[in-house]
Amino acid sequence: MQYLDKIIEAPGSVDPLPRYAWYTYQTTSGNYGLDIYSSNNTKLGSTTISTGGEAQNNYSGYYATVSTAGSGSSSYSIAGTPANGVSGNIYVRAQIGSPHYTTGPATHATDFTNISQYFGTSIGEYGRYSRTLFSASGSNISRSAAFSGVFLERVTMVDGTHFTTTGEPGGTSFGQISYNDRTRTLFYARGNASNQYRAHVWRNPNISLNNTGSLVTGNLEKFIRDAKLGTGGASYYYNDFTWSTTGSSSYNESLYHNQFTLGDNGIVGMFRMTPSNQAVAAYLTLNPASTSATVTALTTFSLTTSYGIEQGNQFGARSQINWDQNWSVSYCPYYYYHCGFAGVWFYTPDPTKYYKYYYADTSHGVMLAPLGASRWALAFSVNNTDGNGPIIYPFDPDGARITGTLFNGSAIANGGTLGASDSNYIGDAYSTTTNYSALVPVLNRTAGFSPQWGY
Repeated sequence: MQYLDKIIEAPGSVDPLPRYAWYTYQTTSGNYGLDIYSSNNTKLGSTTISTGGEAQNNYSGYYATVSTAGSGSSSYSIAGTPANGVSGNIYVRAQIGSPHYTTGPATHATDFTNISQYFGTSIGEYGRYSRTLFSASGSNISRSAAFSGVFLERVTMVDGTHFTTTGEPGGTSFGQISYNDRTRTLFYARGNASNQYRAHVWRNPNISLNNTGSLVTGNLEKFIRDAKLGTGGASYYYNDFTWSTTGSSSYNESLYHNQFTLGDNGIVGMFRMTPSNQAVAAYLTLNPASTSATVTALTTFSLTTSYGIEQGNQFGARSQINWDQNWSVSYCPYYYYHCGFAGVWFYTPDPTKYYKYYYADTSHGVMLAPLGASRWALAFSVNNTDGNGPIIYPFDPDGARITGTLFNGSAIANGGTLGASDSNYIGDAYSTTTNYSALVPVLNRTAGFSPQWGY
């Protein structure tokens, strides 16, 4: 399979920089539509959607004709904070086949939408998005093709064959999984109602679970089984740890839906949402020579009335990763419905390096998408009101890490709060009416480097 990877994706090849789209009600045409941009904000084209049908989803037929993230409106919002995740927007998929693609966006299939909230993090090589996404539920670990959502395989974990459970706290895992292809290591955590966890860690230098060859069914099973057996230099160990924070034993979200980022150095960035209470970040220091790991608390954000995974698949924490694969962000809303933002960017080579951002708002959503090689675009729906072109604000954790300063020259230490730059980008999209614009990631990023498209 590694040979197949070399044929299809030659070493040194990169994916296009990420694209983004604005979903708006377009006053010029009187229709819903998407305006699609490259990472340098060059407009690539527009789609026109004749009805609201393409924005339908499994949770609601909500078409964004009113304030899409307001506390008094529907809780099912394409402009809500958790709507965008590693698999794109859970309500509407923006895809383009050329700069002037004219077909309306496709919705996620029912099974893909229902599994998307269980995706963990996947860290790959510089400039190459993961070809597969990993999800966890109970004793099952699954993989799906990243850009289509096509289900590939599921491994039901068997004690002695895949891992060690003797004395394990037991419990459930909803998305508590992270894969690092740079170190060929898979991390999977399960916990109980007392916040006691066991992290299972498999390393297999012989198999990549990210590249094209990994799309073949059976690689995940072989990766895990060979690591447990110690075949060909592969290895397995487990670490127990306790991670208890205020109110965290009261919700499935905080017990079983924690977001993990497995760093190159064996440190794991951790993010937890406790609905109606708080969000917290920490890091876990794994120890292959022991059966226990160490938790180091980092920061806490206050949350108000809010929903987690126990209230529905559309709620709770999410994660994304950027183009250079060096920054993974985990975040959640501040308030129902899908309003505000509390999040942490972890530096994947070493997750002890991190930055945060907090926006306490009870009326509007915050949408997040990768921008350029290492930056991020945040859109605050409060700013995208009637008659305006939609606005994004660039956030730059890597710039802060390299220079130790923010956009305005003020110093920022590790763990500091990122801010938006003084200048914002007003998208060259149709002005909107009776709704707030939604920032939507564009998913088909595997067609090859295309400088003529404005990169």
